[in-house]
Amino acid sequence: MQWRQYDPRASAAAGTGAFTACLAVMSTPPTDLMVAERDSPVSSVFLSPAWAGVVAVVVVLTAVRVAFTHSRRGLITGVGAAGTAVLATPAAVDISTAWSVTVAGVGSGLILVTAVTLAHTSRTAFVALALGAASAYRFSPLVAQQYPDHFRWSVSLPGDAFFPEPVVPIPVLVVTAVLLASTISMPHVVTRGPRTVHWRMAAAVGLLWVVYALLGDYSASVGQWTVAAAATVVVIVGAAIGSADSGAFLCAGLAVACTFVGGMVWNAWWLVLLAIAGFTVGALAARWAPSTPVGCCILALVCASALFPYGLVSTVGYAVVLPAAIVYSLLSSRPSDPTITSVGLLIPTTLAVVTLSAPPDRPYEFGWTGSADRILVLDPGTVGSRSVLAVVVAMCAAVVAAGVAARVDRRNHKQQSPS
Repeated sequence: MQWRQYDPRASAAAGTGAFTACLAVMSTPPTDLMVAERDSPVSSVFLSPAWAGVVAVVVVLTAVRVAFTHSRRGLITGVGAAGTAVLATPAAVDISTAWSVTVAGVGSGLILVTAVTLAHTSRTAFVALALGAASAYRFSPLVAQQYPDHFRWSVSLPGDAFFPEPVVPIPVLVVTAVLLASTISMPHVVTRGPRTVHWRMAAAVGLLWVVYALLGDYSASVGQWTVAAAATVVVIVGAAIGSADSGAFLCAGLAVACTFVGGMVWNAWWLVLLAIAGFTVGALAARWAPSTPVGCCILALVCASALFPYGLVSTVGYAVVLPAAIVYSLLSSRPSDPTITSVGLLIPTTLAVVTLSAPPDRPYEFGWTGSADRILVLDPGTVGSRSVLAVVVAMCAAVVAAGVAARVDRRNHKQQSPS
C-alpha cells in the first residue's frame, strides 16, 4: 500500500469514526432479544447485530461505488456526516426498537466509509482506525453502563410503544461529526478492488446473519449452536482465502470476535488504564514485528483464560493481554481495499453467535412479572460443561484463523518474491 502525506485530521477522524461505527453495531440488541427470538422467530432476525452488520456492509459497498464513480471533494466527508445524523435520528424522531437496529446499521456503514477511506491516506491514520475499533470492542460495556437505555425493548405489552434513544450517545456523535467535518478540504482518493470481491464480502456477511438466525440464536440447542459456530468459521475462512492479499485482516477479525465468548466486569477505573496501556503495547509490537498468525494465537490464549472463574488469570487476560492482542492483530495486516477493511472491523461486532448466544452453563431465570415463562441466560461467574464447550469452540476458531492467516501470508510472500 502506498501511503500519502500524514495529516492529523485524518487520523483523528478515522479513529473516532471507527469507534462510533463499531459501537453503533455492538449496541443494537434490544433488552428483550432473548424473549423476541423465542416468541417471534421471524421478526427477531432483524433485531441482532448480525442484521446491523449486513446493513452496514451493503451501505459501505454502495457508498464506495458512488464515491468511486463520482470523485468530488467533500463527498466522502459528507457521507460520514450523514452517518452521524442517521444515528442521531432517534433523538428527534420516534423510531421503534424494531427499526432502530436497521437505522444503526445504515449510520454505521456511512461513517465507516469515511473512516476507512481516511485510514488509507497514511500509516498513522490506519493505526488510529485500529485503535478506534479496538476501543469500541473493549469499552462498549463501559459505555452502556454510563448511558443505560431502559426503553430499548422490542416485545411490548398491548398498547405500549418503546422508542429507544440513539445507540451511540449524542456527545460522541457530535465529536465524531466535528472531526469528520474537519477533513472536508482533504482530497479523498477511493480505491476499489474487483467487484466480485466486494459482493463476495456482502454475501459472506449475509450468510453469517442467516446462520445465526437459523441455528445459533438464544433458542438453539447446544448442538445447533456448535454447528452454527462451525459454519460461521467456514464462511469467514472462505472469504479470507478468496480476498487476495487482504485475507489475513478478516482472520484477525474472526479471532478478535472469538474472545467475546468470555468477558470482564468494568468495576474499577484502573482497568481502563490497563486497556489503554495494552493498546499502546499492541501498536508498538505491530510496528516492530507484525504477524497476524501470532496475534490470532494470542487471542486464542485469551479465550482459554475464560475457562477460569473470575480471578487474576482472567483479569490479566481480558484487561491487559486482550487489548494489546486486538491492536497487534489488526495492525499486522493492512488491506489494500477499504471494503475489506470495513468487513474486517465489523466481524467482531456482528458475530452474534459468539458475542450473544454462546451456551450458558449455570443459568438464572428471567421473565415477565407474574408469568410462568422463563428464559435462560448466562451467569458469567460460573464455569461448567456448557460454557467450557463454548470456550473450546472459540479457541479452535481462533487457531483456525491463525492457520489461514499464515497461509495467506505465505501466498502473498510467494507472489511478491522475484521469480
